[in-house]
Amino acid sequence: MFGLILLILLVVGSASLCALYIGVRYHELAKKGCRKIARMLHIYKKEKDPIWSILSDEDKQRLDNAIKITFTGDLILLRDMVERAYNSATKEYEFDDMFKYIKPYLLHSDLNIGVFEGPLAGEEKGYSSSNYGDGIRLFINFPDNFAKAVKKAGYNFVTLANNHLFDKGIEGQKRTIDVLDSIGLNHIGSYRNQDEHDAVMIMEIRGMRIAFLAYTYGCEYTDEDFFFAEDTAYRTDVIVGRRSKYYWQNRKNVIADFQKVRNQNVDLIIVLPHIGKQFRHTPDRDQRAWYDLFIEQGADIILSCHPHAVQPIQWRKNSKGKNSLIVCCPGNFINSYIEYDGDASMMVEAYLDASTGEPIAVGCVPIYCYCNQADGKYVALPIHVALSDKEVYKQLSVADYKRMGEVHRLVTKVAIGADVPMHNHQTRYISFADKGYVRQHVDALPWKKEYEKSRLIQIIKDAKSVCFVGDSITDGMKNGGYGWYEPMMQLFPDVIVSAFALGGQTSTYLRNNKETIANKKAEVYVIAIGCNDIRYRNPEICAMDEETYIANIDAIRQQVLLVRPDAKFVFVSPWRSLEPDPYCYTSEENKIALYNRYAKALKQYADKVGTLYLDPNPYIAQLLCNEPKIREDIFIDHIHPNADMGIRVFSEACILAKE
Repeated sequence: MFGLILLILLVVGSASLCALYIGVRYHELAKKGCRKIARMLHIYKKEKDPIWSILSDEDKQRLDNAIKITFTGDLILLRDMVERAYNSATKEYEFDDMFKYIKPYLLHSDLNIGVFEGPLAGEEKGYSSSNYGDGIRLFINFPDNFAKAVKKAGYNFVTLANNHLFDKGIEGQKRTIDVLDSIGLNHIGSYRNQDEHDAVMIMEIRGMRIAFLAYTYGCEYTDEDFFFAEDTAYRTDVIVGRRSKYYWQNRKNVIADFQKVRNQNVDLIIVLPHIGKQFRHTPDRDQRAWYDLFIEQGADIILSCHPHAVQPIQWRKNSKGKNSLIVCCPGNFINSYIEYDGDASMMVEAYLDASTGEPIAVGCVPIYCYCNQADGKYVALPIHVALSDKEVYKQLSVADYKRMGEVHRLVTKVAIGADVPMHNHQTRYISFADKGYVRQHVDALPWKKEYEKSRLIQIIKDAKSVCFVGDSITDGMKNGGYGWYEPMMQLFPDVIVSAFALGGQTSTYLRNNKETIANKKAEVYVIAIGCNDIRYRNPEICAMDEETYIANIDAIRQQVLLVRPDAKFVFVSPWRSLEPDPYCYTSEENKIALYNRYAKALKQYADKVGTLYLDPNPYIAQLLCNEPKIREDIFIDHIHPNADMGIRVFSEACILAKE
């Protein structure tokens, strides 16, 4: 028996070591002749890279027509945040700058909801006492100007049901309501009397009657009995933990709340719970239990918070069989306590079908809580704004930039299950209930007068449809599916664009699929292939010499002409890889010689058949020569452009390429 166990351990251990060895050294195995193993591992690696579906015109129309509700996390001020907001010249607390980068997002939403996590008890009560984690007991209290800044930023609704509601006692709680009423900022979750508590909060948005319910798991410095005593229960509504002696009574109360709301003939029910364990990126059992009950009772949208950490966005079906949206937590919105990913948050945009009210999609805007070292003030900075606004970008330190990349990936991965690197940054990340995450189109290249002389531009401009044919650079295998041509084609929104490309493939693969390519029936075919024929040097899948390479290209062209005799072609010289190139199975000297031979043969063929030939490689090489540090801004690795500057450079390289 012992011998059998030992044998099993030896086999398992050997297999593990073998897998590790192959995983680390597969390109070296390829050089030694084990190309099949290397190719299998390369293909497996390729299949692990995500290719995101692109937002269709139909999807965009659905979003444009939808009702949009934006939700952000905790609007909170710790002690330093209050003190640094004081302007000694005006003798006022000024908070507008906190919201200046997110205000444009809020202006384009039908309803903006925030979590107003603290009272407005007045200056005489003392403003926030601690920065949290500093050993000082924390009592939250905001200057009145904070509420005004929140409203000015574009918020038109806040929930007051939170654990800091009574940090300054019942008088502070009541004064908060008075201040918000005086500035016209709608609210829920805190009440002065039983009548206010019993009234159902309903807002009408574009003809849609939306009802709101708000709850907190409890409040600091307040005994649980307070929330169930007859003379104080109306102050706010709670959802206690499953171990509480009040849990089952609490459930009955919540069910009764839903019944009362349903009797109001509303189109949509939104629940705003304040619950969860702090600093966790996953919902706890109490969160999940209450979410389940809300869904059972007919909740359409649950906008939850409190953990101060980004948590998932989930799609469910409610009791009516319709889509329900759950935002478990958007994280801190503005908070100087940035431990435990406290500097990572998001704006969440819920898109509702304008005719039915059913949630159809959700938008996620990653937010970096940025501290301007000049004044020590914290601002909510959308990462897309930080990367696209040159003035903002110049303010960032190297540490800020690195941390923003971590925040970006954290937010997208946790929230929508799409691990999106920062070079794929977009204004927002859209996830549909029926299809998951879909990426948006990239921005168009800024038009330059010199583009007018480009033959490529003229050919595309005169076409109704263009098909791009190629390998991973056309496929976007390493950057989430962003083909090199996309910034260029955004200059021509009326041109129908299609593609036939697959990462890691060669001219032989395209020749074997020439019928599929021809059936695209485009007016123009832009073919960029050949780099892998040169790099892989595998006779089973590669054109091993320039004659075979041109024969493959010609076979594709002839097949297309059989289907569409008037089709035009543009041939792009094989993309050059940089050193070190881990997937090149020949010497650097031989690789360069092969590139030159294949490119020369392709140009001669293009001249022979009267077709445009472009070589973008000199443009890219010159750029790298002039600005050596730009490599990391363009390339993900040894050959693939990123989804930001990379594809813009590759597009321009083809537009301005010498023929």
